[in-house]
Amino acid sequence: MYKKVLSIILIMILIGGTYYGVISLLFKEGTSVSSFPIPRFATEQTGANGQHYATQLASETDGPGLLYAARLKHDGWKKVNQEGAKILYRKGETFVSLTTFDEEVYVKPVRIVEFERLED
Repeated sequence: MYKKVLSIILIMILIGGTYYGVISLLFKEGTSVSSFPIPRFATEQTGANGQHYATQLASETDGPGLLYAARLKHDGWKKVNQEGAKILYRKGETFVSLTTFDEEVYVKPVRIVEFERLED
């Protein structure tokens, strides 16, 4: 009985460690947009309205995807609002807009004034 419980606990630790290891490998912390995590293997393009990344980890219909959403949650980003493909995230007093299209992600910092206007 003791070996069975120990085996189950070790398997759960292994699965959890692998899960967070994969999340850590697939994403890096963004430097230009409030340390918002971005896909590690994404192609970056800087635009006037924030950062644009070409990646296969997001789609217009499913949003950021399971792994991306898990990384955002792991890093403390909370989903505040969603309008279509545009999702607003908050971490402390920092707001970031994440817009997903098929194999594209747009990340843009949002000022508190803009956020309050969205809530009204």
